[in-house]
Amino acid sequence: MNWLKRLFSRRRRYDALGAQRGTVVGAFVRQGMWLTIVGITIGLVIAFATLRFMSALLYGVSAHDPTTYITITCAVVIAALLACYLPSRRAAEVDQLLPYGLNRSIASLRCT
Repeated sequence: MNWLKRLFSRRRRYDALGAQRGTVVGAFVRQGMWLTIVGITIGLVIAFATLRFMSALLYGVSAHDPTTYITITCAVVIAALLACYLPSRRAAEVDQLLPYGLNRSIASLRCT
């Protein structure tokens, strides 16, 4: 009975059994990008708060340079988007019943 409990707790947690590939990919990317936006926001707040202290450490770049902030923010967003999308696309291609020791043909016979 313990394996049955784990099966349904995983199903509720990930909600991936029977989900479309786009739904799974979208959920992973949405969660990853949410964390990225929160991290960028916290990073920008800290950067602006320590602006006076960091200006002595910068060489050849103004501490008030908006191009630097925009470029770094875009680079982080692109890297996070790729880091979320590529693994989630690969994970969405895996048969959801495979980790549970079932394959589609056996599962379809048992359900009908």
